[in-house]
Amino acid sequence: MRAVVIHALFIGVALAWHCYLTAIVWLFAVVFVFPFFASVRQILEHRAEPALCETDFTQELHDPVNRMFGKDSFSQFFGAAGFNRHLLHHCDPTVSYTRFDAMQAFFAETELRPRLENAQSTYLTTFAILLKTAIRDDR
Repeated sequence: MRAVVIHALFIGVALAWHCYLTAIVWLFAVVFVFPFFASVRQILEHRAEPALCETDFTQELHDPVNRMFGKDSFSQFFGAAGFNRHLLHHCDPTVSYTRFDAMQAFFAETELRPRLENAQSTYLTTFAILLKTAIRDDR
């Protein structure tokens, strides 16, 4: 409800100031752009690299995939609220993203260290790999 009020406020202010294009662009971004990038982020976090586009995953099992993206500026922005280290979120969803550094340091001292290292990637690398798989699958 808070999000609806805030977005309505932004749009209302733009309309009150006769900034109609601003209101339209804001509404377009909220309705189309944000959901698009949120969906892309989830695909990058969870889709297996060899998963084919033609596979109906409502009928076939897709093994769990959780990646660890970097702490660079883009990853911090795109994977907001700690989702750039999505694997840690799935290890214990009750842990706040503000504690992921400590959690990662703890896991690095356990037998989970190889799993964390194997899950490391970047959003761009993962996007490129999944795109190559999709293009190969389309042929």
